[in-house]
Amino acid sequence: MTIIPSFFSFFFSKKNMTLNLCRYTVSLYLLPMILLIVKKKEVHLQLAFLCLSYYGFQNHCRGYNTEIYYDFIDIIDRFCIIYICYYFIYNYYYTFIVWFALFYMIFVYFIFIPKLKLSFKIIAHCSFHLVSLASALILLA
Repeated sequence: MTIIPSFFSFFFSKKNMTLNLCRYTVSLYLLPMILLIVKKKEVHLQLAFLCLSYYGFQNHCRGYNTEIYYDFIDIIDRFCIIYICYYFIYNYYYTFIVWFALFYMIFVYFIFIPKLKLSFKIIAHCSFHLVSLASALILLA
């Protein structure tokens, strides 16, 4: 029962609003899950979006730095990202939006973010949460 309050408690922290922004955007991955629930489709993808939202949120509750964590939270988060990307590439490879979102995320993550200061890194990271979220919603609608 303490998991749910801890999931939402960081939203209301005024300690560092920029870090909260990353938490807000990663929790928005619940929207594609809700869309799939309403459409009664792709239960495996619903679960992947739920896990991505929850474990991504837990991963973003840690400090944003260059240290990579290889614990179960990070592994599940990365597995969900890979699974969802694979699903969209496999099923929608012929659409422009899949390739745009994929190349945008690769460009931002590997080229753009390493050159920025911390607060701008977080904003750039949030931008690819929003791009991937929008592309998922468009493709699933």
